[in-house]
Order: sequence, then C-alpha cells, then structure tokens
Amino acid sequence: MKKQKSCLVALAMLASASAFADNAESLVFYGVQGKADNAVELTNFRKITFGENGFNVLSQDGSTLQLNYGDVKSIKFKDLVNGIQSVTNGNASEMMLHFDGQYVWADGANGQQGAVYSINGQQMIGARLDGSRISVESLPKGVYVFKAGGKSLKFAK
Repeated sequence: MKKQKSCLVALAMLASASAFADNAESLVFYGVQGKADNAVELTNFRKITFGENGFNVLSQDGSTLQLNYGDVKSIKFKDLVNGIQSVTNGNASEMMLHFDGQYVWADGANGQQGAVYSINGQQMIGARLDGSRISVESLPKGVYVFKAGGKSLKFAK
C-alpha cells in the first residue's frame, strides 16, 4: 500500500511537471533495479489510468504499457530542458556571483544589469549592479536563478 501511494504521488507530480516538458523527448520508467525498463515517446503519449495494483500508460497509437506499482522506482522525462539558459558575455570570467541566504550580489559587475528569475523563467527582481547587495528576502520560498554579465547562479530560498 505504501508503494502504491508513493507511486501515485510521483505520478501526480509528473502530471504537474508535464507542463514544463515541452522540450522533453520521452517519459522513462525506471524499475526497482534503477535501470530504464520502459519508455514512452511524448509525441505518442495519451494518458495514464490507475488501477488497484498498477497503472496503464496509453499511447496515441492504441498501445498500452501496463506497470505494477511495486515494479516502478521512478519516472523521469528524458532530455528535459528547464528553460533557463546561461547568458554569454566577453567579460564573464571577471565576475563572481554570490548568494548568502538573504542577498545576491556580483563582484566585478561594473554597472551591468542583473536579474533574479523564478525557476519558471519569470523575472522577479532587476537591478543595475553597482557593488551593493540585492535583498531577496521578499521572495517566496523556491528555486531562483541570479543572472548577470554572462554568469548565472542557481539558488534555493
């Protein structure tokens, strides 16, 4: 029963994550040995139905992949791109980005523009970097990316 609940939670998280899977190639099911036992191409994916002992992955072509809850250790998107890419700039090697739990700042920014983005790519804070620290205390808990001058720093608050 515990394994079934764990699998259902994982599949629920997978369903919510599917909104970010536009660039992923396939949905991969890893067995209890940790190896990729099954995969479904996302272009062929239709839906998942749940039963008492397992679940079915239905494809657009009419095929069905039947899996038992106890046989699946994890489910992942293959080649998932998170949408946050590094920015390049010729002066990037001279700059260092920092986060101390309350502030972000860039040493060597020389007045360049900096920004903090949510993991979804939404700009949360933008500022001209003049050596002072930028407070991130007002941001809700989550994962963010601080970008400036061709560098990026991922941090969790």
